[in-house]
Amino acid sequence: MGFAPPEFNADHFTGQGNTTSRSSKPGKTAPRLLHDAVLLDVHHSTRYFDILADPAPQYLNGKDYPATRPAQACDHNYALNLSRTKLPGTDYRPAAGDAFWVQAVCRKCRGHIHIDLKYSSTGRRPCPNNDYPLHHFVRQHAATGTEYTFLCSSPDCGAVVNLKYLRRLVTDEDVDLITNPKFLRKRYDDAIEKHGAHRGFILATGVSTLWKLRRYVRDSLKPDGIEKRVPLENKRYLESFAADCDEVFERLGFRKEVQEDDAVWALPQTDPEGTDGHRVYLENWDMELQILIDQFVERFKELHPCADYVWHDARPEMSRLLSTQSYSKSVSSKLEENPNGQDHPYYASLGAMRDFGDDLIIFAYERQVDCDPQNGPYYFDCLQDLAHGRQSEQMVMKTSFLEEQGVVGQKAIAEAYGFFSIDMKSNLTDQMIVDRYKSRMEDTAASQRPVARTMLKRIGSLRSSRLLLDTASDTIDNYEQALSWLGAEKSYPDESILTLHTAKVADNPDAVALARKAVEIIAEERNSDPLRSWLSTGEMRDSKMSVDDACAHLKISLKDVDETMLQVVFDNAKSDNPGWKTEQAIETVTKAYQKPQEGPKHDPANWPVGLTSHGNTCYLNSLLQYYFTIKPLRDLVLDFDQYKHDLSRGGKIDRVGARKVTTLEIRAYQKFVGDLHHLFERMIKDRGPSVKPEADLVCRAFLKAEDTETQTATPSRAGSPPADIGIEQPPEKPPRPHSSRMEDAPPVMPPRPPKLADEASDASSKTMGSDSSSVTLGDDHAEHKVLSNHPKDTEMQEGTVVINQPTPPDSPTIPSTIHDTDTLDIPPLPPRPSSTPVRQQTNLAKAEEAARQQQDVTEVMDEILFRLRCAIKSEGMDPQEEQLDAFRKIFYMRTSEKTLGEGGKVTSREDSAQNILLNIPSQETDIYAALDEIFELQTIEHGDKRLKQYKTLQSLPPILQINIPRNTYDRSTGRGVKIESRIHLEETLYMDRYFEWQDTKVMDRRKATWGWRQRLDQLRAQRDLINSKERKDGKASQADVDGPTRLQAAAKFIRAVAKNNEALASLDLPPVELDESIAKDLDALAEAQRIQLNTIEEEMTALQTRISTNFEDLKEIKYRLFAVFFHRGGYGHGHYWTNIRDFRNDTWRQYNDEKVEEFTKLNEIFDAKDWQHGTPTYAVYVREDEDITQLVQPVCRDPEQPMNMKIEAKGEPVDEVMQDAPPAAPPAPNYPPPKPQTDGNIKMENGTLHQDTKW
Repeated sequence: MGFAPPEFNADHFTGQGNTTSRSSKPGKTAPRLLHDAVLLDVHHSTRYFDILADPAPQYLNGKDYPATRPAQACDHNYALNLSRTKLPGTDYRPAAGDAFWVQAVCRKCRGHIHIDLKYSSTGRRPCPNNDYPLHHFVRQHAATGTEYTFLCSSPDCGAVVNLKYLRRLVTDEDVDLITNPKFLRKRYDDAIEKHGAHRGFILATGVSTLWKLRRYVRDSLKPDGIEKRVPLENKRYLESFAADCDEVFERLGFRKEVQEDDAVWALPQTDPEGTDGHRVYLENWDMELQILIDQFVERFKELHPCADYVWHDARPEMSRLLSTQSYSKSVSSKLEENPNGQDHPYYASLGAMRDFGDDLIIFAYERQVDCDPQNGPYYFDCLQDLAHGRQSEQMVMKTSFLEEQGVVGQKAIAEAYGFFSIDMKSNLTDQMIVDRYKSRMEDTAASQRPVARTMLKRIGSLRSSRLLLDTASDTIDNYEQALSWLGAEKSYPDESILTLHTAKVADNPDAVALARKAVEIIAEERNSDPLRSWLSTGEMRDSKMSVDDACAHLKISLKDVDETMLQVVFDNAKSDNPGWKTEQAIETVTKAYQKPQEGPKHDPANWPVGLTSHGNTCYLNSLLQYYFTIKPLRDLVLDFDQYKHDLSRGGKIDRVGARKVTTLEIRAYQKFVGDLHHLFERMIKDRGPSVKPEADLVCRAFLKAEDTETQTATPSRAGSPPADIGIEQPPEKPPRPHSSRMEDAPPVMPPRPPKLADEASDASSKTMGSDSSSVTLGDDHAEHKVLSNHPKDTEMQEGTVVINQPTPPDSPTIPSTIHDTDTLDIPPLPPRPSSTPVRQQTNLAKAEEAARQQQDVTEVMDEILFRLRCAIKSEGMDPQEEQLDAFRKIFYMRTSEKTLGEGGKVTSREDSAQNILLNIPSQETDIYAALDEIFELQTIEHGDKRLKQYKTLQSLPPILQINIPRNTYDRSTGRGVKIESRIHLEETLYMDRYFEWQDTKVMDRRKATWGWRQRLDQLRAQRDLINSKERKDGKASQADVDGPTRLQAAAKFIRAVAKNNEALASLDLPPVELDESIAKDLDALAEAQRIQLNTIEEEMTALQTRISTNFEDLKEIKYRLFAVFFHRGGYGHGHYWTNIRDFRNDTWRQYNDEKVEEFTKLNEIFDAKDWQHGTPTYAVYVREDEDITQLVQPVCRDPEQPMNMKIEAKGEPVDEVMQDAPPAAPPAPNYPPPKPQTDGNIKMENGTLHQDTKW
């Protein structure tokens, strides 16, 4: 039976236990938790209430407040057990993984308390900090006995407190047995009777007996290693204990032995340095015996046998353990005559203390509402009542602000329910309450209607009901309110919206303007042309309806319907599906027959085609356009059979993305490359102006391999890949294999299959970034952070990489006759057989949903490059068994991470990355400054040491990709946000300064720049501190107003108050007493700050000039800006497009889905500022020492020519005139059947094509 040292449950500290309680239970600030923990008496507990574990009872005016602890409970006076206490240093800041504890015993009741505190390894920012000035603990789960566990509610803290209570070990029966005078007299008499009076026996007292027993216990704890014994015939033992106390000695671990024919007690042996339960048990007995001696000495006024023993008060150390020793206290609490007076119950309800400063009371309220929202109204009543009771201006302002935001208290809610005669416990739905409100409004005077709306708004706030709040406001500001006002749902079509609008206006003619506003909001949210058309013309029309859309609506095909039968088709459509959409479809088809469409805006031979979106794939389109412009990548895809991994030889032994890939993945991704091959062919040969990627390509870009692949149950023939299930049979000579029928998959882009135990994350997604350590390179996507485990630290040695690189076949070239109009072009590409329609549409919907959930183009870029690398054959392996291939030559760079250790030792860790990940720009910056942050000297945590680290580049790829992340997490709102800060892009980028040169002069310049940047950061912090642009809550105080100006405004206000005293006197009001010297002091301080700001700005300007000019002469490694990806919108939504440069024609083009236009506003590329410009999220540079036009070639076109020629078959020639087909609408054009096989004998005679044809 012992009181063991700390034993931590992993669930407590990792948060893997009952963490849901955070949002459903109230909590306590650390001072309140300690207050309640000290008050708890496990010897005298109440039957129905536990002051430590249970929430404080709600206090209701006029009702008796229950007792929170029994009257007989002990007022503990805890003393510290120094041998079982571990505390942080005085100025120590806790870190993840730290553990501390305090053990103490009460000097009154002898009860024990053990408080353990540990910070979980996931805690990034332990409390207290600027956002959480105190810990706020929420109880996690009910442990057995008297043990309590609390977890800090801060999501970044991870502190866990475990409290254990142990009842006194020396029981009342033990004390009576040892100290009862009757028992002591009997032992004395028995000793004299047995041994005679000549041995000098003395009648023992309670104090002497306790002291002797404590000496035996302390002897057993001494570290001298000598085995100690107590003879049973020892006269002091006989007169104090004798055989009566054998059970006590045995319980303490004493053993009866025989030594030289004498019976003895052998003292228990314990490890002086150990934490075994028996030693802890004896230590606790020792402390309790000391407490009993103190109590007996005081009661019987005897001489103290160990008066030099010093007790240490445990309360200050407990406060230090929970970081409560120096929290902000109110001024009034420091002047209280009775600081231990009874607190108002509202303090306990908020988990606060009476001596809290106003800011801590507000903090406690906010934490309670966040952890226990269902009791939010009661907590608001607590805050409001305390604000008035304390006469706190800060708290009154806070409650007023909350009321303006719709927060209501329990009293106000009861009043609101009573206004509508509703029982608060009733099960009325929101709609029932709205009906009762509307019924009441019909009989309510106009003057009372605002009161009724206020009452309904209170109920809506309590129930978090959008319906009630919208009804109470009687305004329409967003899409949900517009639907609610009309009585519609999101699934209602546009026609139903107008029907409801008409009904609303008919019922209430005064609501015409509001009804029209509702339709306007719905039209904008849905981007509905029919509704916009109705708003402007009174008729519903869809301006985006193309001929193909019209045919789809009418369920016809233009090439299959005889023009003479169109009227019959139209009449049937009007009868079967009447409405405005049918009328417009009829009109569109009629015009298509009557008037040919206009030709393309650009010459198809020298202008790229656009890509039509599938709904949420604008950034996939941007990425496909970008990959198409990279000539080596495009050539590889078009000549894929030469690079394709041969599955007949099995899977790959190489790693791709630092992991092994399965045969299933390779097969699926090879089909993806096949889809890409077909798309690239269409982008080359279609006349445009746009093509639509096939559904198979979209699905394979976003879904897992196992969700797009299904193998047959029977093995395939040797050397042949397994057949696909559910695939329609292709023609006899298909242009390429058809995609497989896809299985169901979750609607997200999933991570790749789980890694093996010794594997790290995908190399295809490796990104060089700023948040790196010795094992990570920063990436803003969690699944791509960890890099390979294989690179090992070496002491600044050159790495050697053995690469076996097979030479790939020459890239395919476009025939020289591609633009020769006198040469016959081949027929258009035949259509590929489609997947099973139902299956394809299901997977397409899932892929579109996965696209919707992606946040930036980088995620898709990483996944697609990974798929491409899996599909092709390897050209060798690097020392980490990573596959070498053509894509690594194009995109990958080699990096080196230098760590400066003790004694000047430098370790180097090499790795590869496909892009450079910048920090999220928190303010306006430029590309060089952003890169400097990545490659500058940084401080890292390495165990308990702080080391310096920086990065260099050992090799650079022909195409340099720079990732500019924009998304982050706002802790104040608990939501993701997009950062719009401007970043200036250079047209020419020199990377010399970041390269690892043999010449140390470049390194010396980098070191100087690091010092300048550090000084620049210090000056910027000083400037921001003076200007104080943000308050504690993170909100701007005054925009564009510096510190000196605010000080001068304050001085001016003080002078104005003094001048107003005359007006107050005329009204018989007392004047406002102000010291006029304050205004002078403020003016002087403002002037001093202004001088300091000028000095800071001058030094900052000089430093910025030094930094910008320090590398001006280093221009060997030169890159030119080639492509920029842009995003316009917010976090989780918006639109992507890309701008790409054509170096051959010195032209920039903007690729915006199906539209490809020349872009001349270059300042919007290099310096995107406004919202409509978008924000750059990815920049691509091309190395100039390469032949740029061989690396990037945006224009690669060989459009099919119109066939206005006669085709004559040998033997029985037939002349056929082919009419010009109208240009394709955004969806993919209809292709003619596959071309026949020919024997190659083709000739032109008199404008007629003759060929030998074999079908």
